[in-house]
Amino acid sequence: MMEHHERHLLKQLAKGDAEAFRELYQLHWENLYIKAYKRLSSPELSEEVVQQLFLDLWEKRKTIKIKSSLTAYLHGMLKKKILQHFRDQYIQDNHRQIIKIEHQDHDATLEQRIIHRDILERVDLLIQDLPTQSRRVFELSRKQWLSNSEIASKLRISNKAVEYHINYALRYLRNNCKEYALVALFIFWYS
Repeated sequence: MMEHHERHLLKQLAKGDAEAFRELYQLHWENLYIKAYKRLSSPELSEEVVQQLFLDLWEKRKTIKIKSSLTAYLHGMLKKKILQHFRDQYIQDNHRQIIKIEHQDHDATLEQRIIHRDILERVDLLIQDLPTQSRRVFELSRKQWLSNSEIASKLRISNKAVEYHINYALRYLRNNCKEYALVALFIFWYS
C-alpha cells in the first residue's frame, strides 16, 4: 500500500506537484534527520543536509529513476551528502592548516629579516669604529669576498698583516657584541 502511494506521489512530483512534494517531505524528513544527526552530531548541520537533500529531490524530480524504494533512494542520497560534507570538511581543514603554516612561515621570515637587519646595522656601526686599516681589510674580506692575498696586494701589505687585521676585527666584534651569536650570524651573512 505504502509503495503504491509513494509511486503515485513520485509521479505527481515529476509533474511539479508541490503538494506531493510536501507529503513526501512529511513522510521522510524526520527519519532522515535522525539518521543525519547520528552521523553529524549537530542539529543545525543535520537539518541543513536534509534540507539540501530535499532541494535536490525537487530539482531532479523529472529525471529521478528509483530502482528499489523511495526510502532506500533517499537514504542513499543522505549517505552521499554526509560523505560529501566530511570530504569538504577535510579539504577545508587541510587548507586552513596550509594557510596557518604559510602565515606562521611568513611571520617567522619577516621576524628573521628584521632581526638580520638589526644585527647588520649594529655590526656595521661597530665596523665603523674599527681602526681605519682593520676596517678596510675586514670590509674587503667580508663584503667584497677578496682572498687574503688579493687584499694584501690591493693594500700593499703582507698576508700576515691581513690576517692580523681580520683577527683583530673579529675579536673587536666579539668583545663589543653582548651575544657572540650575533657576530657569528654577521660573519655568516657576509661570508
